[in-house]
Amino acid sequence: MKSSLLAALTIFLSVSSLHAGSIQSGGGEDFEDRLNPWFLQNTEEVRYCIKIDQKNFGTSLAHVESQIQSALEYWKAEFQNSISPVGSSIRVGTQRFLQVDCGEAHDLAFQFGVLSAAQKASLEKPSRYIGVTVRESYDVSSLKAKGYIYLSPAFGDLKYEDERLIPNAWALHGGYLLASVLAHELGHVFGLPHNGGRFQLMGQQFPEQLLNQNYARWVDPSRPIPATLSLARGDSRAGQGQCLPDPTMKTVIRIFGLPAGSKCVRLEYHHQSPLKVSELRVFSSTSKTGPETLVATAAMRTVDATSSIAGVTAWLTPAQRVVKLPYSNGQRLIGPIFPEVTKQGFMICRMAECRREIFVRFESGSAFIGGVVDGQLIYDFFASSEEMPRRSIRSN
Repeated sequence: MKSSLLAALTIFLSVSSLHAGSIQSGGGEDFEDRLNPWFLQNTEEVRYCIKIDQKNFGTSLAHVESQIQSALEYWKAEFQNSISPVGSSIRVGTQRFLQVDCGEAHDLAFQFGVLSAAQKASLEKPSRYIGVTVRESYDVSSLKAKGYIYLSPAFGDLKYEDERLIPNAWALHGGYLLASVLAHELGHVFGLPHNGGRFQLMGQQFPEQLLNQNYARWVDPSRPIPATLSLARGDSRAGQGQCLPDPTMKTVIRIFGLPAGSKCVRLEYHHQSPLKVSELRVFSSTSKTGPETLVATAAMRTVDATSSIAGVTAWLTPAQRVVKLPYSNGQRLIGPIFPEVTKQGFMICRMAECRREIFVRFESGSAFIGGVVDGQLIYDFFASSEEMPRRSIRSN
């Protein structure tokens, strides 16, 4: 059973602050299924097509094809390294994605500066949006949707309207901005709601922040798209550490046993799996691109893995034929979650004598490292000295 476009429309908006947020209405036969993933494990292949106004979008068909592949590969890796509740019976991101001509039957259309008259009318003023994901129909039996992802062009009548956004963004940084916004919109296709702050991929204001002129100039296109469902890995590339202000760096030098004169520090996290042992490696250098020295290591075990933030959820009714339900009425199932994992271990310094207990809190693609220093619990070693939260530790 399939709903019509008018009866079932789910829209996730990534827009400027003039119209921030999301619009959600209807969805299939039941309002509850409006946030369902478009495809579950019973769908083996997703056929997609591309429509592009190359002149006004500001980049070529070949370029957007490449960035779509980058975004799809990102989510494949994220779901492979995600955490789901024990016994979860829904799986997401398992499909093959096959590009076809838009004249052929397809499940998903990527539309770059191209909208039909009906789509323009439904969006009312498309130029308000950076990106939008629209579910046009939903089969409540097969739990499969059809719809489109639309990105506003850089030029022409439909160009995104906000003077704070960087012009011609889609052609910049080797496609990093385009791939990141596509990954955000594809997250909605895979069933993820907005979550996190403006610097996190599924944050409601992430696309706006990414294209903001004051931020885009600092974007490093060689860095990977931030983790969402997997645990942060730090920066795994040599010569790309953080060069910190002197007050903060002095504290970091003392905590990690860095050599005198160190200006930059880089952390790597290596995970056996989200909930198993992780290894931390700390490197220092005297400049951002200078030679590095391994200064500390730590093996860390999970001490807490509780999360109250569901990622992918699916509302299932007796009409569906995909998952066997224990009850005859509707039921919401939970798939991959936004992880909140704390790991703890002892850090061994290599350049100085120190053995320090540390903990790392992984959440929403970020990692916060802290521990006990001089009898005080520091929650984030990399906070500035003025804002660094501390709590004294008393020994009995």
